[in-house]
Amino acid sequence: MFVSFHNVFYDINLCSLVPDISHFSRSITEKVLMLSKSLGSKTLTVHPGYIYPGWRNDPIQYEKFWEYACINMKKLCSLGARYDIQILLENGSYCLTTKAFDKKIEFHVGIDVADLKKLLSYSDGEMGICMDIGKLRASKVNYEFFITELSPFIREVQISSRSDISIVTNLIKSQKKLINIVFEGKDKREMEFFRLVKKFTNT
Repeated sequence: MFVSFHNVFYDINLCSLVPDISHFSRSITEKVLMLSKSLGSKTLTVHPGYIYPGWRNDPIQYEKFWEYACINMKKLCSLGARYDIQILLENGSYCLTTKAFDKKIEFHVGIDVADLKKLLSYSDGEMGICMDIGKLRASKVNYEFFITELSPFIREVQISSRSDISIVTNLIKSQKKLINIVFEGKDKREMEFFRLVKKFTNT
């Protein structure tokens, strides 16, 4: 067993182009880091934030977004280093649309593997990945491709169902290294998870 913390999810945007928003988001994250440190956690899983359609669709704003994302990820890494806690980026799944327009536009930063790679490149190897299998499924990202492209950085895996165990098993076998498993199940499924872990560790 290990202690693992997840950052505040909604209403903060660590990659924001607006300095006041990214600064405020880091201040909330620092409070979570302080709590994580006090309880012995060595990692903090964060969502990088959101990229609004205007930023994504306009080439100049898109370039500016990634310029700010680089600056903000470096600041986030420095914050993690201050508390000796590794920051893990979690893949996203949220998209946007309107009543008049059916096409979904990616809203989370980090749905695409390419986006996660770009964010990781800003950290000089200091950040890792928390692979959320449920979000991979929701965003229709192939988990085998995700693992192939990002396996050196995967430190934790969030699971929420029995079927996710086989994915984790294959990941550990292919990487030949220990991967921390975080159970995100609801509806009093904790005991089911512990039975699965016991079965998993005995095979």
